[in-house]
Amino acid sequence: EVSAERYQIQRYREGAHSIIYRATDLQTGRILGIKKHLHYIPDTDDPEEIRLAEERFAREVDVLAKLDHPGIMKAHGFFFTQEEGVPRPHLVMELIDQDSLEDRLKKGQAFNEADAREIVLSVGTVLDYMHTVNGRPIIYRDLKPDNVKVMPFDGAWPNKIVDFSESRIGLLAEVIIGWS
Repeated sequence: EVSAERYQIQRYREGAHSIIYRATDLQTGRILGIKKHLHYIPDTDDPEEIRLAEERFAREVDVLAKLDHPGIMKAHGFFFTQEEGVPRPHLVMELIDQDSLEDRLKKGQAFNEADAREIVLSVGTVLDYMHTVNGRPIIYRDLKPDNVKVMPFDGAWPNKIVDFSESRIGLLAEVIIGWS
């Protein structure tokens, strides 16, 4: 069972839509990340709004459960906490303590042609995998430099795609025709 009590957490970083915590799994000792979604669940007690928001979160979890690739952040489960009577979803995931492409660009790092080619090929290969795994395409709708982490040279894959909150499982026709 995955629950908040299973982890010792400390705030790690904050984005526009979430807070990432560095977490120690008290059962295994593993270091993980926990992403607390800030805007998935509206600040309302309207059961229909809450139900729709929970469905959006369930889609993200469902997408990640179907993926197993070294170029994709791994998810390990999820749980909800109650804050002021409103459920807040938390995604338990691999903690990727690496710069994103956007971080590197903001630091003024230039990419030569070989680096750019490696980024395009590694990300393109991951997107191809997502479009062909499990017989139905996974449509990743938030590709941007901040969602591509640059991994160490000795890693299993040169870059990892993170943040699947906008992704969905598509229809086979969407890949063939190019809908999204």
